[in-house]
Amino acid sequence: MYEEDQETRPLRARKGPVPGGTPAADELAEWLNKIAGGRTAQQMESRFPYGRTQWSDFLKGRKLIPLWLLNSVVTTLVPPQHQQLHLARGHELLGKAERAAAAAAAGKAAASPPARPPAGTAHEYKDHLSNARRGQSMARETVQSLSYLVQLLTGEMQELDHRCKSLEDELDRARRQLQQQQEANATANQQRAAENRKIAAGFQQQIAETEQRLAELEQRHENFEQNLTRAQQGQREAEELRIEAFWQTEENRLAVNQLTGQDTPPEPAEEIPGLLPAPLWGDSHVLEITEAQLDTRMNTIREQIGLPSTTAPEEPRIIRGRVVPGPSADRADKTSTSGKPVHTPPADRADADSGTAGKPSHPTDNERQDHGAAPSANGTGAPQASGRPGRKRRGPRIALIGTACLALLAGGGLTWNQLRERGPGPDAPITSNLPSQAMIALGEAKKAGESEEGSKFLVGVKSRQPGLSENQGTEADPDWVGLEIEYAKKILGELGLSEGQYEFVSVPTEDREKFLEKGKVHIFIGTYGITLERLKGQPDKPPVIFAGPYLTTPQRVILQRHPKRPDKAKINGRDVTVDALTDIPEDADICLVEGSTAEKYIKDEKEKGKFPSLKKPSIKSGYSICIDELKDRYDAVMTDAAILAGFLENSPEDYIIAAFAFGEEEKYGIALGRESHDLRKKVCDAMRRASKDRNDIYRKLTADRKVASVPKKMDQCK
Repeated sequence: MYEEDQETRPLRARKGPVPGGTPAADELAEWLNKIAGGRTAQQMESRFPYGRTQWSDFLKGRKLIPLWLLNSVVTTLVPPQHQQLHLARGHELLGKAERAAAAAAAGKAAASPPARPPAGTAHEYKDHLSNARRGQSMARETVQSLSYLVQLLTGEMQELDHRCKSLEDELDRARRQLQQQQEANATANQQRAAENRKIAAGFQQQIAETEQRLAELEQRHENFEQNLTRAQQGQREAEELRIEAFWQTEENRLAVNQLTGQDTPPEPAEEIPGLLPAPLWGDSHVLEITEAQLDTRMNTIREQIGLPSTTAPEEPRIIRGRVVPGPSADRADKTSTSGKPVHTPPADRADADSGTAGKPSHPTDNERQDHGAAPSANGTGAPQASGRPGRKRRGPRIALIGTACLALLAGGGLTWNQLRERGPGPDAPITSNLPSQAMIALGEAKKAGESEEGSKFLVGVKSRQPGLSENQGTEADPDWVGLEIEYAKKILGELGLSEGQYEFVSVPTEDREKFLEKGKVHIFIGTYGITLERLKGQPDKPPVIFAGPYLTTPQRVILQRHPKRPDKAKINGRDVTVDALTDIPEDADICLVEGSTAEKYIKDEKEKGKFPSLKKPSIKSGYSICIDELKDRYDAVMTDAAILAGFLENSPEDYIIAAFAFGEEEKYGIALGRESHDLRKKVCDAMRRASKDRNDIYRKLTADRKVASVPKKMDQCK
């Protein structure tokens, strides 16, 4: 509303989260606590923007969580398949709580000494009311659209991280090979030296091409970074305008009531749009947003609700690797581009959050533009990728020229793993400044009583691996048995958990990485081989980290046993001696498990031209599926010897395991999400303490070295 029209008493301060203290606010807080999974204000502060005091207010219903932050909490903590349901519920409760706050403020205003009557006509205030409502709707749509854009950009940046890491590895290999060729050239004869120079020239060309590809990826990453920063700043600015329009709506409505003597009811609750793209950016690509577009959108909303337009300030200086202070916004929820939250001292932070120490609880109108740093690249306060500062960025920051890809090429001390948004890579040290979610879950499970729901530590296992890991009960009343289950219980006991404080969760082989990434399980114990591909991640699977290994096993083949010649295999009715993979007839039907080491080995070798006679194998989602159909449909199943031994023990008259091994030995480790380096250290310590128990548990398998053996060292626990 225009200042000259403001004669009625304002219902609230002009900035900050809407106050709570109503039953509707309590209901919203109760829902928020459920979504937060019992996390404390301190834990939420470590993961999302805003300080501990503000988070305490949100979780206790003293203030209402902002719309953009509500979106971020749900999309971060809730599994994707349930997000829309929880977003709809959260939006409904937030709208209800905001209307209750307005009603409470109006009640207080009515109980106060009467203010001067509004200067103006009822018609004018009705126009202001209509404009405020339209502005509120536009701002709400903008918040949702920018939240969607942040999600898209975050996913794209994570994909670029994966690709850049792959190119870094390729570049390292090429450089090593070039160095080896140059060293060999120094001692070779003239003819051999000429050949080596040709080979070296090829590696140099490969290095140049890889550097170019890295530079192109870096440029794309920088572009996404700029768009992401703009979108995050826009989220918060649009939310402030939405709250401004919300209060203006109520104030103008009360002014109309006062002038007409009639009750103008609040507008019916409007459904908040989901996280879907809205046509806010003209003809731009869905992942692009320019400074001018965002300014135009925000100024349109400002004009709608009678606020002056703003212009973007000059870009700050960019100094390589140095802190560049900007004007302080006096807020406690800043986040630096280094990826670490930047907090004021505790007392100051409390003042900034609570409005004590002589400061108003909400910033003034002049402070409206200086609303602190944007949320992090994933919208959660987690580390952001580096790049140029985005739109209207305020507060201390570390401004870096370029990204870690170019810093690596330039020989600098920064690495991509240190800066990338998705957290430390598989080779990062097992330390962390902030607790991982798995570590938090471990602590919460220890503190919770055995009967408490939702506080258990979740352990991923296999459900149909005879002798190793089986659920012999039902899904509702499971009965987990097997050597892997015994070992898992021992490790969990060493971590300080009793049986009532953890829960086994059946995880399909092809979904192990996704379950760990999304927090559906906190660790995974179940014949999970440590491979370079799993440590680095793949296009459709995120990386994981391991503790261990605790057991090694070769790759073997299990076949139907010939009923009349039990020392031979039966393939399509014939008795066949299989002493190598090349002995398997070309008409044999082979079954492999998706995501297994055997599947990758056969695929890679066939691409190299080996085993041309082998028929293209069938790929299934579990070992039990392959084994169940071994008699009727398949002639051979290939996987780890330790896994096959359990199936053979159940039906020794039906199956035979070939005497030879192929490929590389599988090293079983305990897997964790890629950010759980703090928990990995504790798991490694637990595995060391339980080494004697491990030897006793797996003695049945390790008695035959063709089946399994105990590794001499745990190279993932260095």
